[in-house]
Amino acid sequence: MTVDEALPNVRKHLQRKARVIASYRDELAELSELRRRGEATDETRKRQAHLFSLIDRNTTKALNDLQADLEAIGRDDLKDALTRYARKCLAHQDAYLQLNRLFLATDD
Repeated sequence: MTVDEALPNVRKHLQRKARVIASYRDELAELSELRRRGEATDETRKRQAHLFSLIDRNTTKALNDLQADLEAIGRDDLKDALTRYARKCLAHQDAYLQLNRLFLATDD
């Protein structure tokens, strides 16, 4: 049995938010490169600040959705551990892949 089968419907919200956050991180990396080269404008700096805010907001929403999904299936015992793991995953660019590995892992 995979983790996805053991925790139905939990994966969907996390993966969606991981993709959104990754796209914001990609854009942020491009803007950081512009700043590094000295080609940044005031608009670039404002967009960077906005992207940081969007990443934080979406991370919080993803974690709240995770906790609500776990409550809905009666797995309150996993809330703390999965929330910590998801928070660490969402802080990385490859969060989608890490979350996928978790949910496709089997209980051998």
